[in-house]
Formats: sequence, C-alpha cells, structure tokens
Amino acid sequence: MNVLEKRVESQVQFWSLLGPFLILLSVAVLLFKVSTHWYFPLSGLVGIPLCVKWKMKGMATALTCLFSLSIIGYQTIDLDERFWHVGMALAMAFSFIILTLSLEEVEGLVDKLQLESQSRLDNFLRLDEKMKGMEHGWFLEKEHIQGQVTALTQDVAQTQEEKQTFYKLMQLSKEELILLHSQHDQLLQELFYKKQQVAQLHEKLEEAEMTVQTLINSESEKSGLKLKEDVVKLEQEKNILTVQLAGLQFDQEKLLQDFAILQEREANYLSDQSRYNQSVEEKQYLVHKQQEQLEALEEEKNLLQLHLSQIQQQYDDAKRLFEEVKKECDTVKSSEGQNLATIQAQIEKIERLEKNWESKEKEIQVLQQNKKALEEQLLQEESNKHYCEELKSRLQKMEEQFEQEKQGLHQRHLAQQHQLHSQLDKLSHDLQKNLSLFSHQQDVIARKDQELEGLKIVAAKANEAIAEYECAMQSQLEQAKLIDEEKHSLESELERLNSQLVNYHAQCEVMQSSQQQLKLLEETNQQLELALTQVKLQLTTSEDELQQALEDYLKLAHIEESKLKLEQELMEARANLKTCQDKLEFAQENQDMLEHRFEKELAELKAKLSVCEEELESAHESQAKLELIQENKQKLEQELTQVRTKLSACQDELELAHENQDMLEHRLEKELTEIKSQLATCQEELERSVEAQSKLEAIEESKQKLESELNQFKSKLIDCQEELERSVDAQSRLEVIQEDKQKLESELNQVKSKLSACQEELERAVDAQSKLEVIQEDKQKLESELSQVKFKLNACQEELERSVDAQGKLEVIQEDKQKLESELNQVKSKLNACQEELERAVDAQSKLEVIQEDKQKLESELSQVKSKLNACQEELERAVDAQGKLEVIQEDKQKLESELSQTRSEISNYKAQLNQAMHDQNKVSEAMVQTRKAEGLYLQLKEQFKVKSAVLDETRKELFYTQEELLSLQKGYEEQQKFAIGDEERLLHKDLERMSYEYEKVIQDYEQELDAMSELIQELLARS
Repeated sequence: MNVLEKRVESQVQFWSLLGPFLILLSVAVLLFKVSTHWYFPLSGLVGIPLCVKWKMKGMATALTCLFSLSIIGYQTIDLDERFWHVGMALAMAFSFIILTLSLEEVEGLVDKLQLESQSRLDNFLRLDEKMKGMEHGWFLEKEHIQGQVTALTQDVAQTQEEKQTFYKLMQLSKEELILLHSQHDQLLQELFYKKQQVAQLHEKLEEAEMTVQTLINSESEKSGLKLKEDVVKLEQEKNILTVQLAGLQFDQEKLLQDFAILQEREANYLSDQSRYNQSVEEKQYLVHKQQEQLEALEEEKNLLQLHLSQIQQQYDDAKRLFEEVKKECDTVKSSEGQNLATIQAQIEKIERLEKNWESKEKEIQVLQQNKKALEEQLLQEESNKHYCEELKSRLQKMEEQFEQEKQGLHQRHLAQQHQLHSQLDKLSHDLQKNLSLFSHQQDVIARKDQELEGLKIVAAKANEAIAEYECAMQSQLEQAKLIDEEKHSLESELERLNSQLVNYHAQCEVMQSSQQQLKLLEETNQQLELALTQVKLQLTTSEDELQQALEDYLKLAHIEESKLKLEQELMEARANLKTCQDKLEFAQENQDMLEHRFEKELAELKAKLSVCEEELESAHESQAKLELIQENKQKLEQELTQVRTKLSACQDELELAHENQDMLEHRLEKELTEIKSQLATCQEELERSVEAQSKLEAIEESKQKLESELNQFKSKLIDCQEELERSVDAQSRLEVIQEDKQKLESELNQVKSKLSACQEELERAVDAQSKLEVIQEDKQKLESELSQVKFKLNACQEELERSVDAQGKLEVIQEDKQKLESELNQVKSKLNACQEELERAVDAQSKLEVIQEDKQKLESELSQVKSKLNACQEELERAVDAQGKLEVIQEDKQKLESELSQTRSEISNYKAQLNQAMHDQNKVSEAMVQTRKAEGLYLQLKEQFKVKSAVLDETRKELFYTQEELLSLQKGYEEQQKFAIGDEERLLHKDLERMSYEYEKVIQDYEQELDAMSELIQELLARS
C-alpha cells in the first residue's frame, strides 16, 4: 500500500507540475534574450487559466490567441530573430498542450482513485453489514445454545433424581429378592421333610399291604376288623397328605408367580437402567457437543474480531489514503486556481529561485542545450525535408525541360540541316530564332547556376547538420550519463533516442538523396557541356554556311542592301557569340572550381558518411535491440490485455463455478443428511440384527434343549410302549411339544419379518449406492472443472511470467491469483469432503455387505431350523401313531379290567388310590425338576444378558469415542480449510517467489543492457 501511495503521489505531483514547469522554462529562456515583443508573457498569462478551466477548448483558444499574436508580431520582427521567435512560439504551444494533457491525466488518476476508494468503501460497508448479520446470528445461536444447555442441565438434574429413585427401588427389590430366596429355601426344606414323610408313608403302605395279604390269607373276623380300622386310618392319613400336597402346590404356584413378577421387575429395571444410561450418555454427549460448539463459536468470534480489526485498519488506511488523495486533489485544484494569481509572484520569485538553482544550473543548461539542439534539429530536418522535396521537384522539372529542350534542339538541328540549302530567304528569321533560343539557354544556364548555388547552400547546411548532429550526439552522451541518475525518465529518453535515430536515418537519407542529386547535377552538367559543344558545332556550321551564302550574295548585285544588313546582323551575332563564349568559359572555370570543391566536400562527406554508417550500424543494432524491447513491451501489453480478459473470463467462470459449487453443496448436504439418516437406520438395523443374533442364539439353545427333550420324549415313548400307565405323561409332553412348535412357528414368522426388513434395508442400500454413483459423477465433474481451472491458472502463470515490464500491475494480478487459489482450495476442500463422504458411503456399503452375509447366514440357519422342525413334525406323527396304538391297548385293557372287576374290585380300588398317590408324587418330583431347570435357564439367561450388556456397553463406548474422534477430525479439517495453507498454495508461493526472482534477474539484465547501450553510444561519440 505504501508503494502504491508513493507512486500515485509522485504521478500526481509530476503531472500537475509538468505544464507550469515548461511554461516557466520558456519564460526563463526569454530572459536570456531580451525581447521587445510582449505577446509571449501575455499569451502565458491568458493560456494558463484557459487550459486549467476549460481544458481542450481552453487549449484551442490559447493556441489560437498565441498564433494570432505571433502572426501579428511576426511582421515587425527582424529577419535574424524570426526563427528564434517561431521556436519560442512553438515551445509555448507545446507547453500549453502538455499542461492540458497533464491536467487530464491528473483528473484521470483522481477519478480512478475515487472509483477504487468508492469500491473499497462499498466492500467495507458490505463486510460490516455481513459481520453485523453474522454477529446477530451468532448471538441468536448463542442464546439458543444457552437455552439448550439450561434445558439439558435441568434434564440432567431430573435424570439424576430419577437415578437416585431407581437406586432406592433397586435396593428395595434386592431386599424383596433376599426375602423371597429365604422363603424359597424354607419351602424347599419343607418339601424335603414332606418327601421324607411320603417315603415313610410308602413304607407303611408296603407294610399295610403285607398285613392285608396276611389278613386275606387268614379268614378270621378279627383280622378283617383290624384291617378295616387300618384302612380308615390310612384313608385319613391320605386325606391329610392330599390337603398338605394341595397346600404345597398352592405355595409353589405362588412362588412361581412371585418369581415371574420378580423376573419381570428385574427385566423392566434393567431395561429402564439401560434406557436411563443411554439417555444420560446422549445428554452428556449433547452437552459435550454443545460445549465444543460454544468453544468453536467463541474461537470463530475471536478470529472474526481479529479479522474485523484488520479490516478496520485497512478501512482506516483506505480512508486516510482517500483523504490524502482528496487533499492532494484540493491542493492541485487550488494550485490550478491560484496559478493565475501566483504567476506574477512566481516571475518575481524566479530571481530568488535562480540563487537556489545555482547548483543545478549545469543540468538546466544541458537540458536547455539538448532542447534547443533537438528543436533546431527538428526545424532543420523539417526545412531539409521541405527543401529536399523542392529540390526533387525542381530536378524533375529540370530533367523534363532538359529532355524537352534536347529533343527540340535535335529536331531543330535536323530541320536546319534540311532547310539551310533550300530556304536562304528565311535565314534572318532562323537567326532570330537561334538568338532567342540562345537567350533562353542562357536563362537556363543562369537558373542552373542558381541551383548550383542552392546545392552549395544545401551542402553547407548538411555540413552544419552534421556538426549539429555531433553536438546532439555529445548532448546524447550527457543524456546517457543522466540516464543512470534518472531511471524514472528512461522511457521518455528512449522515445527521444528513437526519434533522434529516426531523424538521423532521415538525415542519412537526405544525405544520400543529396549525393544522388549531386550525381544528377554532374550528369546534367555533362549533358549541358555536350549541348554546348553541339551548339558550337552548329554555330560553326552555320558560320560556314553563312560565309558561303555571303559569297553567293556578293555575286548577286541585286541583294547588296540585304547583304549589308546581314553583315551587320552577323557582326552583332559574332559579338553575341564572343560574349557567350566568354560567359561559357567563365562558367566552365566556375564549374571546375565547383567540381573541385564538390569533390573535396564529397570526400569529406564520404569519410563522414563512413563514420556515420559505422555509427548507423551500431545505432541500427541498438535500434534493433530497442525495437525488440518495444516489441516485447507491446507483446507484454497485449499479453497483459489478454491476461486481463482471461482474468475477467476466469472471474466469470469462477462465479459460475461458485454458483455450481453452492448448488452442489446444497445437493451434497441434502444427500449427506439422507446418507446420515440411512446410516442411522443402518446402525439401528445392525443393533436389531445383533439382537436377532442374540435371539437366534437363544433359539439355538432352546432348540438344543428341545432336541434333548425330544430324545427324552423318544425314550419316554419307548417307556410308554413298555408301560401303558405312563401314556398320560406322554400326552402332556406332546401338548408341550405342540406349544413349543407354535412358539417356533411364531419365532419363524418373526425371523421372516426381520428378513423382509433386511431386504428393504438392502434395497435402501442399493438406492444409497445409486446416490453414491451420482455423487461420484458430480465429483468427476468437479475434478474436470478443477482441471480446467488449473489449466487456466497455468496459462495465467505463463502470461504473468511474460509480463516482466508490468511491475505496477503484478500486485493486483497476484491478489486475483491469491483469490483464485483460495477459491480453488475451497473447491478442493469440498472435493475432499465429497471424497470423505464417498469413503463413508463405501464403509456403509461394506457394512451392508456384512449385513447381507449375516442375512445369508440367518437364511442357512433358518433352513436348518426348518429341517429340524420337519424332523420334530415326523416325530410328532410317530407319537400320534403311538397314541393310537395306546388307545387300542387301553380298550383291550378295559375289557380285561371289566372281566377282573368282579373278582378284585376292592383291591383295584385300593390300588387305584395307591396309584393316584404315586402319580401325585411323580408330579411333585417332575414339578421340582422343572423348577430346577427353570432356575438353571434363568441363571444362564442372566449370565448371557450380563455378557451382552457388557458387550453393548463396550460398543457404545467405542461408538462414543469414534464420534468424538470424528468431531475432532471434522473440526481439525474445517480449521485446516479455513486457516491452514495447503500443498498447492505452498507450490503457488514457491512459483511466485521464483517468478519474482526471475523478474529481478530480467530487470538486472535490462539494466546491464542499458549500461552497455550507453557505453556503446559513448564509444561511438568518442570515435566521431
């Protein structure tokens, strides 16, 4: 910014002071030569305010006023001072033109600065509005997050209270369980005692049977009565035992109900505890996440505050610069307005400034000499051009006249030769014609003498031009020395050198044309000499013919008077011929002298031309180099224009790319939300699949148990075939098997529903895969756009490497380049995000493949379960067949019993009672076995539940840690996107450093070439 400010200040100062400085210079030059004319200062006083106020129109009026005054005063000027006054008038005119152009340049610079400052102010205002909107949004987000935090803290407090209440309920349920366990132990002990009593009763029954048999064997009445009494006692004891068994069964049912209630309570408690833990973990995660978001927002706020402070500093700097530019513009305008009032004061202060400028008088004199020499060279070159054009036209006219005269003389000579013998009467008329022709030729010779004198003057002027050129070359040497001191005026001095070289070429062309003219003059002189010799011959022949004619006329007496007249005319012609001969001899002598002089001057000119040709060759080389530099400059300017157009095109394309990026970002965000929802559903489905796996494991265990029970049933069916009395137990077991079958069928239906859900999830995964393919296509499009943008950036870099002379515009291009690079980094970051999302989608796809594999496994297990169910159905059919056989056997048994009922009715009744007692005892033992099995199953399920809950806790912890790592990675990635410098940015920085190094090298080479050029010019001037 400081460099640009200094550059703008220097440009404004330079262009604002250039015009008045030139006018003051011209006025100062007037002081060296006292002028009696008053129109120069008056034109300056009138022209400056006109040029300042009305610019081009004022310049035109000032120039017309100056030229009108100079034309009015030109008539009263001496011949010696006219050239000087014309030069001063031109200097004043050029100073007016420069003043108007410099003022327009200053206005253009001020307008550009105003536009830039206005655009910066607009940008700053937009940034302020955006920042205010962002701060308002952040404030609202902060309030919303604080409200959420307060709500979450309240939820956490409520959950803690609920946790405490659940903890109390757990303690109470534990106490109840302890009491139930103690009651259960007591009941088991009672059952054990009752079993012992039943065993004692069995022993007593056996003794009673023995006694009954002994009584049956004995036929005494006493034994019958005793037996009756014993039977009554036994019946009473049996009734007591049945009552006790009923009580025990009722207690057992109560215990089983209490146990089931406790299991339900425990399951509910565990589910509530797991839910509570999940809710606590989720709320803690949300609190942690929101705390992290708050921290991130605070960090972003701090960064934005820093950015705001930087932007405010830049805004203050821009305001300060704008105010300074405004002040400078005001000072320029005030100085322009005050120029009219301060011109007289400045004229008075010139004497004071001369004292201060004594140290710079040498430079001013050198500049004045250069200016005068250049102006004189320009004027002389213009006069030489006009004079050369006039000489060319005159030579052409002379050549045409000479050719015409030559042709006329030849024709006339032929006509005279044919007519002299035949027309002697017309001799007088012919002599008059010859005399007129002779006089005309004398006029032509006089004209040619004048032209020779003009050529001498041209040669003298050429010599003066060569001397002036030597002076100009010396001045150029001094200028070359000044070039090293004044690097800022290199371009103007190079242009001057180019103009001087062009003038030098023009002078050389003039010299060559003058040499050609001299050659033509020599040829014309030779032709004139030939024409004079022919005229002499014609005169001699005419004299001979006249003598013969006079002799003929003397013989004739009738023509004496005409003879006398002819003699007089001949005498006059001879006198004229003698004068013509004298004049011709004098002209020949003058021509010889001129030829000698011309030969000497030509030799000198040839020597000088040889030196000039050498200098010209060196100048041609330097000019070729300068032309190459100019061509490179033009190329660079063209390339700069192309770069600008390309940059504008790049900006348009970048805007389109931004719009496409916004569209793609919206699409990607929508697709990301969909993918996240799908991933959540996939996670839920995975959890369901885990639960299904656990259920399948339980089903497999139950299946194994069922298989073991089926084996037991098979063994029991074999026992049933052996023992018909156990058929009732087989029927009950068959009913249990049918219930298990129904349960298995229901579980199969559940598994089928889960398989259908898995298929739907797979279809969703296929849809997600299609979406992933669409995302990949968008990614490929983005990559193609990135390649195009990279190609354009490479083209911009190549064009930037070519634009070495565009030093002031490189900074703007670098800023645009940095913007493009930042936008490219944003596009790349978005592409990286897309790649990460694609990777996540690929991971989801891999998970789906795992789910499909699990599905296949489940299907294989289901096929196995179905095969086992078919085997169970076959066994059930066999059991039904066995039941039919049992029914046939029972019918046979009933027939046998009907036959034996008559004989052993009392014994059968007694046995039936005993069998019922045994059956009840077997039922009690079977119930005990079933309770023990149920307890074992409960313990196994409890252990499995503990293991699975531990596994679930570990998986939850791992998921929580992975989510935290993902969030940290996302934050780090976002921070890298915002603040970190990427690899491509580093490469671009390296390229910029390399370009700056190459630019410095090119500038050094350019300065070395300029030094070599200046040394070459000095050597050439030293040689000349």
